[in-house]
Amino acid sequence: MDEASQAGSRRERILLIWREMLASPDAGPHDNFFDAGGTSLVAARLAGRIASLLDCKLTAADILTHPTVEQLANRLAGREEGLDRTAAEDRAARQRGAFAVGRRRQTAV
Repeated sequence: MDEASQAGSRRERILLIWREMLASPDAGPHDNFFDAGGTSLVAARLAGRIASLLDCKLTAADILTHPTVEQLANRLAGREEGLDRTAAEDRAARQRGAFAVGRRRQTAV
């Protein structure tokens, strides 16, 4: 199988897992994880499931920093360079920041 076929297969497998974990059968490869209802807990579960099925190293942080199937597939293929920061990525960064603030508040109480 050539590299393009492997990348397509990887992307399709990630998309199937993504749809199942988010209960979003219409999710596409460019849909944002957070917009589809993703949370940090779901990100951890999703990362574990993808890592297990694709036999790769993946963390919740990878899901949070690569919030679309396309970006995550590129990350796993080692092709992150050249990705433009989109409005969806900006939103994901803000949500990660808000999550961190909420987490610090919980531990401070």
